[in-house]
This record gives sequence, C-alpha cells and structure tokens, in this order.
Amino acid sequence: MALVNLITSTALVTIFMTLGIFFYSPHLVGFIPTRYVPSADARDDHIQVLVLGDVGRSPRMQYHAISVIKNGGRVDLVGYNESPLHPQLVDHDRATLYPLPELPALLKNKKLPFFILGPFKVIWQACATFYVMAYQAPASRWIIIQNPPSIPTLHLALIISVLRGSHLLVDWHNYGWSILATTRGRSNRFVQTYLEYESFFGRITPTANLTVTDAMARQLRKPPYSFEKPIFTLHDRPADIFQPILDAATRRKTLARGLVGEPTGMLIVDEGRGGSSRRGTGDAGRGVWVEDAETNVSLDELVPDVVGLAVATVPWLEEEELQALRSN
Repeated sequence: MALVNLITSTALVTIFMTLGIFFYSPHLVGFIPTRYVPSADARDDHIQVLVLGDVGRSPRMQYHAISVIKNGGRVDLVGYNESPLHPQLVDHDRATLYPLPELPALLKNKKLPFFILGPFKVIWQACATFYVMAYQAPASRWIIIQNPPSIPTLHLALIISVLRGSHLLVDWHNYGWSILATTRGRSNRFVQTYLEYESFFGRITPTANLTVTDAMARQLRKPPYSFEKPIFTLHDRPADIFQPILDAATRRKTLARGLVGEPTGMLIVDEGRGGSSRRGTGDAGRGVWVEDAETNVSLDELVPDVVGLAVATVPWLEEEELQALRSN
C-alpha cells in the first residue's frame, strides 16, 4: 500500500505541477522569462535569495542578503513574508522582498493524509515559487537557495537558473530526507525517494555549495551524495546587533530576566557538594523555581560568581545526560 501511495503521489505531483506551471498565470503561456544581462556597473547586478519558508526566521539567509548590500550589490529575497526582516534589510533601497502567496487553508489541514496533502502542497509551492522567481523578480547573476526543503526547491531553482542564465549557490543547512525520517522512519519509501532526489539534484543543480560545517562538506563528497562541484564551509556567526555584555551586573540582570518565569528543562545547581539536578518552572513573582522541586532553587543558587550556561536548540529530553556538560 505504501508503494501504491508513493507512486500515486509522484504521478500527481508530476502531472499537476506541469499543468500548474503553464496555467498558474496567463503570462506564462508561450512567454520566456527575461535572461540575466551583466550590468555596466557590477554593483547593479542582482542576487536572488530563495527561502521556501519564512524569510524573517532564516537569519543565515538574511545575513547573506546583508553581505550582498554591504558590498554594494542588489538583493532580491523570495519567500514567505510572515516575520519581520532584519533591521538592516527593512526599507533598504538595495533590498527587495518578493513574497510568496500563502498556502490555502485546505493545504494547512493536517487531518488530511500525508500522501494527499504532501503532493498538493508541493504543487502549490512549485507553481507560486516558479512564477515569482521567473516573472516578478528581476533576472539575477546568482541565485542562493536554502536547503532544506529540497522538494521542490532544487529542481525549480535549476529550471530558473537555466531559463534566466543565473549561477546557482546551494546553502546546505541540513538534509531534507533526514528531517522527514524523524517522523516517517528512515526505511519509509517516501524518505528513500527524498534521499535519492536530494542526492541527484544536489549533484547536478548548483554551480557551488555552502555548508555550515567542515564535517558536512566531507559528507557531501561521499556516497550517496558524491558531490563534485565546489563546496565551501561558511560557519555561522552572530550578526553585528549581537554584542557581548561586558558588565557583570548587567549580565546577571539579563540572565535573571531571561530565566525567571520561563520553563526550564533541567537546572544544574552546584551546592558545593558535587552538585544536584532539579527540574521545575520559574516563577516570575518569587524569583525561584518551585514546580516539582523538593527544595526551591533561587537565582542566587543558579547564578554563582562563575556560571556555565548550556543552551539547547531543542526541548530537553529526560534521557539526555546534561550532567555530562559539567566540569570538575
């Protein structure tokens, strides 16, 4: 049954995507997008940045855009306009946002089976993204895309780059198939198809690639990816708006404001006897952690003269050994 669903979904995506691209707008029928022509001044060349998601929640791609305008270029951002953009991009005369239309309410209904909802969501995104990139945004010298999502981003970007004569740069944040595998399982046929799609188009699509770590770059050069195109590691760094707090009193006040009243997964408190672990929730009124804790943990206990703060990017799970982060 799973194989039948996969074949049906793939067929629907292929048929409806083809029809959608040609009938999404009357301008598309028999009309070829304009191609990139180098400007007399290289600073007037456009760089297109594609985020098949909320642009405001993609700091790395916004930093790419900021780098472009800092070096005198023009940047066109394509993505969903849901969260505020970085202050340096708002109302900048060399930065333009081309928003993608929102998904219809029907495609947001999670009660529909995945093998029905998934293909139609891809169809909508493919048609909308194709139209915006090919007919609304100007032709660009480079197109920078965020991966994941890989489907339909990779093959759409390839089509656009060929039609408009643009170079393509893929920024690999993660793997789309591995994210899908967290809910579907690695052996799922759709996950395996996703892996094959991502590997194949990842090899042939870009002019060059960016990765967040050297380890990821090494992995992309090995099977099943086997990339031969150039790969450059570009480590994440905070923007200029994030500066260290040098004053100790201000650091303590900032930490108190950030922790008190917020749920915490685990509090590791050094009591001078080897330390102990307690779990609970901050109470903004009392300044202590009281829920499920036999002994209240005050901020003074949590923040001694020397404090180590562990920040997890995902919710804490009980099986995680956060105690291992403590040094003797």
